[in-house]
Amino acid sequence: MPSPFTWNIAFHSGFTADSDLQTALDVGIAIGVVADRVTLRQQLRALPDHLDRGGKVFVDSGAFTAFRRQLAMDRPRVIALYRALCTTTLRPENLSIVAPDVVGDQQATLLLWHRYARDIRSWIDAGARVIIPLQAGSLSAGELLQEAIGLLDTKAFCAGIPSNLA
Repeated sequence: MPSPFTWNIAFHSGFTADSDLQTALDVGIAIGVVADRVTLRQQLRALPDHLDRGGKVFVDSGAFTAFRRQLAMDRPRVIALYRALCTTTLRPENLSIVAPDVVGDQQATLLLWHRYARDIRSWIDAGARVIIPLQAGSLSAGELLQEAIGLLDTKAFCAGIPSNLA
């Protein structure tokens, strides 16, 4: 029997436009979206309904896109979206989300984890699959993982291994 944290889902991404997203939702496939591209209607209706029907949703924070385009992130908006999705679906276990991070900056990522620790833990407690990106820095990946476990007081999350683009 696989662990409840075993990753066995292939998400289809790129469904930004409402019509594309609706088609994917109608078919019932596992979808991936970027947090800053999710509309209010998608947040309040389309995505929670899909999750409630057993559909899988992966929401990326948008940190990688912000890094590549050298843009500031609207983290409060991302946090609010995650919170809304966790609380408006009856099936948060179908939701996968990426914890706040800064691409290529371990210290900034740690600061974000401390700032949003209660939120991150609430998503985990709700049943969402939270991916904790282990950014490179002075700590090894194992040490950073232990920091996350200590901060969140749980091992019930997925460790994300980011690309080394930074």
